Amino acid sequence: MIEFYLKSLFVLLALVVFLFVVNKYIERKRTLASSGIENLKVIPVGSGEKLVIFTYKGEEYIIFSTSHSATLLKSEKKNQT
Repeated sequence: MIEFYLKSLFVLLALVVFLFVVNKYIERKRTLASSGIENLKVIPVGSGEKLVIFTYKGEEYIIFSTSHSATLLKSEKKNQT
């Protein structure tokens, strides 16, 4: 009987943690959308290094990011057709 309660408790705890993680993911996506950032792509290129590509107010940005710094590599206006 105690085993059933312990299993139920762990399943409930796992469900709560899962829902918390999903909620944080959805919050992050909403924050990005409300800030005007579109088409966010993060490409890992090394240990702790990332290439980040996104569009902000019609301009595309490419940023190289390490654990200590970020460098703007390219910024160009997208053609609005």
